[in-house]
Amino acid sequence: MMSGRPDHDRSDHQTATRFRGLLRFAVYLLITVTLANAASSVAQCGPMECAAKPIGYWIAKYLR
Repeated sequence: MMSGRPDHDRSDHQTATRFRGLLRFAVYLLITVTLANAASSVAQCGPMECAAKPIGYWIAKYLR
């Protein structure tokens, strides 16, 4: 009690390992959604600011 370091048992390690996998999944999911959103914005608006009411995709002009 006076040593200052808590005693850890095996269940604490297993719980930490389980949450580490969940945390890694959440981070990868966040990165994937962010990149997909960025790609969608570039496809719709291009390298400039979007119009107030976009009527089509900017990238469609270059794919024909």
